[in-house]
Amino acid sequence: MRAQTALQYLLTYGWMILIVAVVVLVLFRLGLFNSTSFAARIPPGSCKVYRPNGPGSITFMSLAGLCNNGLPKSVGLFGYLGPFSMVGYSNLTIPEVKFEPQVTNNNGNQITITGWIYPSVPEAVETAFAYGNFIPAEPPFNGMYINYNESGICNNGLFEAVYTSVLCIYSSNLAISQWHFVAIEYNGLDMMGYTISAGNVVYASGPANAFQIAAHQPLLIGVPWNGLISNIQMYNTSLSRNQIIAVYRSGIGGVPFNLKNLVGWWPLNGDVNDYSGNGNSGYTTNSAFNGGIWYSNFTTP
Repeated sequence: MRAQTALQYLLTYGWMILIVAVVVLVLFRLGLFNSTSFAARIPPGSCKVYRPNGPGSITFMSLAGLCNNGLPKSVGLFGYLGPFSMVGYSNLTIPEVKFEPQVTNNNGNQITITGWIYPSVPEAVETAFAYGNFIPAEPPFNGMYINYNESGICNNGLFEAVYTSVLCIYSSNLAISQWHFVAIEYNGLDMMGYTISAGNVVYASGPANAFQIAAHQPLLIGVPWNGLISNIQMYNTSLSRNQIIAVYRSGIGGVPFNLKNLVGWWPLNGDVNDYSGNGNSGYTTNSAFNGGIWYSNFTTP
């Protein structure tokens, strides 16, 4: 009798322990035990650039609001819509980036675009963001963009393209379901690209062939993209390596680093507004915002 009672006791509590263990494992995989799970969330519009003399001005400009590099309440959620040639179906479009000058390989103007990307199920061609003239949608595109998982280029890795020039940034598949910070630049002579994942910095640079990106072109985000995108920043200068790392370290909800050269800032925290003070807001097509457990597998820099 005692042996049978002991066996029943062990079986009963053994099953209970197993069930609890499975629940804990599921919650862990969902990210509920991530240190960021308990951090306060910053609501949309909490921080913006204040330009007292109006859009395009830089005198006396400053940050206004709750600008503490906190975690956003939500991030941009994108779904795959077809090949890159279908730019008309881009998930987020800024029709005209005002105050971004013409950029060529001989006029000395520069450009930097940074952002956070979270690839989900990889498709044949995915574009995190692109700036320039992509109409008609036939290569070579008169612009610069960052692509992932395009067959035959960079071993399906991450690359930057400026007109007909291609720069391999990460020559293998990016880890899916994981956040990566990326940046692409043109400094008037060379193109440069970064990807930073969990503090590991990968950098590449190379010359860009002759090209000409007219002023005030569209910025396309998620064209197409399967996964999440957050905190896109655009500058009319080439940020240094230390400045790029500083933008990364400010985090996924970080404020811009160089206000003087900031052209556009789209946190994608529940809306597509431009918080740079330059009025470069956009519109979405077949996209949404993820206010759930987007921070799964996100490591605070």
